[in-house]
Amino acid sequence: MQMLAENRQKQPIEDLVENLDETGFSGLLQEITEESQNFLTATVLANDVAFKGMLAKGLTAFTLKLGQLLNAERCSLFLVEGNTLLLKIAEDLAEDSEIRIPIGSGIAGSVAQTGQNINIADAYADDRFNPEVDRQTGFRTRSILSLPIKNQQGVVFAVAQLLNRKDGQPFDLDDETRFAGFMGSIGVIFETLEGLAVDHPTSFEET
Repeated sequence: MQMLAENRQKQPIEDLVENLDETGFSGLLQEITEESQNFLTATVLANDVAFKGMLAKGLTAFTLKLGQLLNAERCSLFLVEGNTLLLKIAEDLAEDSEIRIPIGSGIAGSVAQTGQNINIADAYADDRFNPEVDRQTGFRTRSILSLPIKNQQGVVFAVAQLLNRKDGQPFDLDDETRFAGFMGSIGVIFETLEGLAVDHPTSFEET
């Protein structure tokens, strides 16, 4: 495990992920998911700095790669913290920014509250859409595909979201199926990283 993480450090995982097609990406994601599952039953890995760093960088790289594979302008991850969602990963997210939305507010907040997928073609025509994140980031949302991420107990602890299909069309059932196919792996990696952060706090930037 440690050797694998150290090997990832030799070739930045961001560079490795960038050059993968969907098949290669799925294989790498599965490999790291299995390592993360091992953590959930072997907490000795909490002291493995190389493993933790690899997970933090990998989760960011995987999230951004998903946006690329699914032809979306943006892919982001929100973490449930109490009664709010904290935006953890998004393209062009400033290091010192903290964007939070209440559970139940906006599309991501509704997904966190209900545990159901939401796919909308026109964000500003949907009463559930909260434009506050657009105002804070300067991004203009058109279409949204938002999915819940559940932990090992089946509880929603995060939300993944695609914004704006690049061809201008709304996200379709194929997009939803492909996106959902990655959520199990992303959830295990994210849950593992959050578990490490609780036991041994280290920010994403420090990794």
